[in-house]
Amino acid sequence: MNITIPPSFIKGYLEAKLPDSKVAGNEYRVCSFLAEDDKYKLYINLETGLWTDFKAHQSGNLYKLISLLESIPYSGAKKMVANQLWDSGVIFSDHTSDDADASNINVVSSYDSSLIENELMNFQKIPKIVTGADHPTVRAAHRLLQSRKLPREKFLVCLRGRYKGRLIVPYFSAGELYYFQARSLNNNDIKYLNPGKSEYGVKASELLYPFDTELNYVVITEGPIDAIALQNVGINATSVQGSFLSTNQARRLAGKRAVVLSFDNDQAGRDGMEQAQGKLLECFHRKIAWATPPHAYKDWNDFISSTSKKEVREYFLENIYPAYEDFVVSTLNTSVPPR
Repeated sequence: MNITIPPSFIKGYLEAKLPDSKVAGNEYRVCSFLAEDDKYKLYINLETGLWTDFKAHQSGNLYKLISLLESIPYSGAKKMVANQLWDSGVIFSDHTSDDADASNINVVSSYDSSLIENELMNFQKIPKIVTGADHPTVRAAHRLLQSRKLPREKFLVCLRGRYKGRLIVPYFSAGELYYFQARSLNNNDIKYLNPGKSEYGVKASELLYPFDTELNYVVITEGPIDAIALQNVGINATSVQGSFLSTNQARRLAGKRAVVLSFDNDQAGRDGMEQAQGKLLECFHRKIAWATPPHAYKDWNDFISSTSKKEVREYFLENIYPAYEDFVVSTLNTSVPPR
């Protein structure tokens, strides 16, 4: 039988155990106790208890956090919570499920950072000036980024290993790689490769491309290249690695910030925005807006590569529905550094 943990219990436990904190919306932020950290890189959702430690590269549900804090087994953490909730009227769900099924919904898998770091050795930066003496893959990546007006410092290139010959979109936190997407540089291969859970213990559906979490709005795109293109013109953006917003991603986005749904200009994109709206509403998030690039363009990067930064920002402000003046006009910048 599953126990529904009230947000009041989560908040009370965290305040007692980890009092040195910062609260942003429904996120409780503290310094990591698993790694050296003075920048409050451990984020805990006050509604769900799901947490991510961006410094130690670990994540999980409330039971896992309690087991680490109390130095007790996972089963002991569940028993401790059940005992404490019983006296105050614990709520049980109407159905039963085993831990394996529950983990699909409630647990964010931790990943092996050493494996990711090993993969990083196969990548290299793209130089500012490329000549005929450079590797053909480097030259191809450089041409692609120039044609799409994308900042080369946001990308890497792979010259060996499984992802050889591909443009790499790295996901960094505090200077450390924790995920990446590999894009083909020719038309003969599968366009995108997303490393799976079997490789690094993390699923693409558990992640959001890094964005400025301090701003009170964020635009959601399908892929990270569109998110990077928007960030490059001063619009805070993230991506979900596809046209499907997972429950985990919705929980991370929910809170006080406005979420602007902005997928590709095709049927899959329209269906994806409808599905994402439903997921956010399930998480009791109501501040939802929509914005898409002009119909003549398939996605944001296609539009941005064809015009100026100023025109993109003006179009974005004029074509959001509904137009939340309290967040769009006051926070749209010419520079949005992702966290």
